[in-house]
Amino acid sequence: MEAHSPPATAPTTSRLTIAAGVILLIGLVVFGWAAPATYDVYKMIHVFAAVVWVGGGAILVVLVILTERENDPLALAALGKKIDVIATRVFVPASLLVLLFGILMMANRDLDWGQFWVVAGLVGFAATFLTGIGFLTPQVKKLNAIAAEKGPAHPEAQAQLKKVLVVARFDIALLLLIVADMTAKPFS
Repeated sequence: MEAHSPPATAPTTSRLTIAAGVILLIGLVVFGWAAPATYDVYKMIHVFAAVVWVGGGAILVVLVILTERENDPLALAALGKKIDVIATRVFVPASLLVLLFGILMMANRDLDWGQFWVVAGLVGFAATFLTGIGFLTPQVKKLNAIAAEKGPAHPEAQAQLKKVLVVARFDIALLLLIVADMTAKPFS
């Protein structure tokens, strides 16, 4: 009889996650310390946070589309709950870091706040941030309440989830346009 190793346990997974996080943190500190100027540190943090926020949001939309194609209301509802946690604990802080370090870069280089790409980026940021805080968060709370009362597969819960996911698709499209704006700097 062959001996099989037991599956990875949660503590092992947690330790590996912590180790990866420590390596990341050390790398960020080393790269930041070795950067040629303060502006470059600001840019590193700004871009890092943008990748987490926008890249994370984009992959979540892809996961939603794949889960919708499975036609499994319970799986979609479970994914929706996970997205709610990620949005508040990852995307909101990352988006605020993007804004803060973008402002610091502008101030450090005394750049012109009236340029189209800056104005468009700030307006886009405000729109997506307010969409998240003003629409998505309350609608997800409503969804969770309906799902808790009637079950995640209930037609009312599924309709509410689909409404949230439609807005989330347009929100990530706007975020990706902001990235294009920030990198191309059109009409400069």
